[in-house]
Amino acid sequence: MSHQPRFQSLVQLHETREREARRQVGELERQRYTVQLRIDALLEERLVATNGTSVQAREQLTRYWIHIDQQLVSVRAIIGQLDKDIEKSRRVLAEIHRAHAIFIKLQEQDAKHERQRRERQDARRLEEFASLQYINRREMHR
Repeated sequence: MSHQPRFQSLVQLHETREREARRQVGELERQRYTVQLRIDALLEERLVATNGTSVQAREQLTRYWIHIDQQLVSVRAIIGQLDKDIEKSRRVLAEIHRAHAIFIKLQEQDAKHERQRRERQDARRLEEFASLQYINRREMHR
């Protein structure tokens, strides 16, 4: 029978939860980065369209800018929501990390107390053995 340290299941559970929370934060940050790239591309596209536009194309350019601005508003709203989601996920990760650290500490303290208990038990057994040896020697010399 393998002996599993106390709190091991809780430590493993929190390790798994922490890994999942880190993955969630990373995924949200990746999504935010992708959306930010889209914003940068739209701004660059608008800048490029402005350069070299003739006077005749200004009306068309204005409609194009309005279209780009609507896309920017939409994409920036996504960034805002992702920022909120990332912050929430980071708070969850921090809570899980704290709980994980608590259970690791409890497990370490439990292992220390178990070692101390075994050492005291071994010391008592050694004292009993020595006492019996002493009694046996004394009785042999009688």
